[in-house]
Amino acid sequence: MKLLNDAGDGDASLFAVSGPEGGDGEASSVLTRIAAVPRTSWTLESRVSLKEALQPLSALRNRMLITMIVVTAIAYVFAYFYSDLSTKRIKRLSERMRRVQSGDLQVVMTESGKDEIGELVGSFNYMVRRMNGLVQEQFQMGQALKNAELRTLQAQINPHLLYNSLDTINCLAIAHQVPDISRMVRALTQFYKLGLSKGHELVPLRAELQHIRAYIGIMNMRYEHAIELRIEAEPELEACLVLRTMLQPIVENAVYHGILETERKRGTIVVAAALETDRTLCVIVRDDGRGMTADQAARLFERPSDDSREGGFGLLNVNDRIRLTFGEAYGLSAESRPDSGTVIRLRLPGDLSRPA
Repeated sequence: MKLLNDAGDGDASLFAVSGPEGGDGEASSVLTRIAAVPRTSWTLESRVSLKEALQPLSALRNRMLITMIVVTAIAYVFAYFYSDLSTKRIKRLSERMRRVQSGDLQVVMTESGKDEIGELVGSFNYMVRRMNGLVQEQFQMGQALKNAELRTLQAQINPHLLYNSLDTINCLAIAHQVPDISRMVRALTQFYKLGLSKGHELVPLRAELQHIRAYIGIMNMRYEHAIELRIEAEPELEACLVLRTMLQPIVENAVYHGILETERKRGTIVVAAALETDRTLCVIVRDDGRGMTADQAARLFERPSDDSREGGFGLLNVNDRIRLTFGEAYGLSAESRPDSGTVIRLRLPGDLSRPA
């Protein structure tokens, strides 16, 4: 530190000076501050080495570097363990997915969490439960359809036997010149032949209409033309595919439980077909028979829990076959009033047709 005079205007100034410092002759930088001493002509000059002035900053810099290194190391370790944990969870989820892909639908992940992986696990468990439910539902529907097909095949055994037997009876009737018996036998033969439909489960609506014509022909031979059958269907609709032997049980129900239970013992059955706006084929079977209450009509398609029900199983089986074949959106419905007849509606897909 030096005291100098002639300070000038007395203002303090600070500046750096580079030059030799100390006895070693090495160049160094110093900070010099010059200030005037009040009420004197003296000036005060102070000098400090730049290295000494910056030493606290160097220590701060070193501490910051150490802190950054420690924080970075901690963050790396945390990221490593978190990534490892997430990777293990994803690997477990992937392993469960491969098991589901191989057909194991009993897989359930018990892990949970509120992060994205936890949401994936929850969605995976829901998907597996849903798939398992759909498989069970399809299995049950397949079993029901298989049982229905078995019942149909069993029911075909008797028509085959009758078809061959009736042909023999017809030959005997012709040989003994009994035309009434021959006519009845030919009608029965035609009825069973149409009912078999060469084993096809789906047949054109035209074949079903011919089947019920043959059936009504037989009934009129037996009941002296007591039944009038009217069919209202456009020719293009007759090409739509429907279930085989679908209309005959409904028409038979209309004859025995409708028309023949009236006092007059005579009546009319109308079978009409129309295509609705949503491409649904609607077939209506309407009779002017005895009818029934709305409650009885609502129970026509309910399967009883015991054997107390008498009759009506033909309608129930037709409804089950339609729903099992085409889906729950299709089937039968009934409207009726006492002494006002009954209307049975069949809803089926209208876009099914056999290629020409």
